[in-house]
Amino acid sequence: MSFEWQTEEDDNWNVEPLPPPSPRPRRRFPWRMTAVVVGLLFLAGGVLYWQVGQRVAVANDAAETDVLSTYNLVNRIVAARDVDLLSPLLSGRDMNWAREQEGLIAAGLFYDRTA
Repeated sequence: MSFEWQTEEDDNWNVEPLPPPSPRPRRRFPWRMTAVVVGLLFLAGGVLYWQVGQRVAVANDAAETDVLSTYNLVNRIVAARDVDLLSPLLSGRDMNWAREQEGLIAAGLFYDRTA
């Protein structure tokens, strides 16, 4: 006993073939967007380079000013033979060297010594 269910509508279905898939349009490379991004990267790099250069110049100027002011201070100390003013400027790493420098200042031989 097999039972097949069929209706009148089953015979009238026309199966339409599916249309072939349309080919995808080929995507073009976004040259404009790439150019804008590269341009912005170059601009950011240039600004960064300029800012770093400015900061280095300011640091160099500050270091040069410090060195010149220390040099002038040492020259004034030597001219005045003021050992007490020189002591804080000398390195504490080698106390024998610091004592020699103080002795040279007191004797007036800080610049007038032979090697």
